[in-house]
Amino acid sequence: MAFAIPQKRQQLAVSAGPSLAVLVFSSLDIFALVLVALVLVTALASKRIHRNKTWYLYMFSQLLFAIAFLLHPFKSSQFRPTFVPCLVQSMLLYSTPPTASWAFFSLVVELYLVASGTPLRKAQFVLLFSVPIFVLIGISTVILVMGLKNPSLVKMGSAAMYCTLNSHTPSQISAFACLIGVTIDLFIFSMLAFRMYRHWKDLAGRSGLNPRVIEVSLSTTIRVGVLIFIPILGFFLAVVHQGTIPQTAYAGWNCVFPVVPIVSALVFGTQKDMLSATLCIKRRKAPGLSDLS
Repeated sequence: MAFAIPQKRQQLAVSAGPSLAVLVFSSLDIFALVLVALVLVTALASKRIHRNKTWYLYMFSQLLFAIAFLLHPFKSSQFRPTFVPCLVQSMLLYSTPPTASWAFFSLVVELYLVASGTPLRKAQFVLLFSVPIFVLIGISTVILVMGLKNPSLVKMGSAAMYCTLNSHTPSQISAFACLIGVTIDLFIFSMLAFRMYRHWKDLAGRSGLNPRVIEVSLSTTIRVGVLIFIPILGFFLAVVHQGTIPQTAYAGWNCVFPVVPIVSALVFGTQKDMLSATLCIKRRKAPGLSDLS
């Protein structure tokens, strides 16, 4: 199959967009990017902070989510992006919400296994780590093929904030992937909450862990419970791309996108060891602390 490859300097038409909304949107997204990057850098640089790889996977998905919207920051209504950057942004925007949803799935599954006292096997770890990556690559590839096959689909959105494809198919794929991830996330988190509520004392007795470990696990469970609405919000945002919201309201709704990584950074960035490392406060580490604390 031969693809129609557009010229490098091909330009796409852009509709007018409210400059104030663009300013707010880009500012929020930069704030989200800085917060997520700060949490990741702090966790990677500090020897006192220990996180499991699924936690890093989830936070990197949030970082990618924020980066996707910053390929064309602070754009005027007359901005005309070339084809390649616009297509790349479209690939990221359709793939990052379901990727974040499935990265959250990996995090919740590992947290459940830790709470159950079940060691994570290598095959399980590979599966948990590969599912979000597979979702990212798979959806990005579909958008890439669609864009190359029909370049006229790639366009700047009506609010002049980011590029999309003028087709319902990418949104349907993204929303469906988010829906499956959200459903599984809610089911596993319900199992986790039930286990922590009914058996936390028994868990402490069987594992012989320091009681503080259980306290941290409960704290983490609560934080994950707060974050459970993030994949739900991701599903909602994917549905928004279907065009169910009037074009005139797009600008305001677009400002909801940066909230996703902002909430994730605030929830995990305000944990005790993270705050201590950020503020350079020395804390005595209790033995046996969970890597998901």
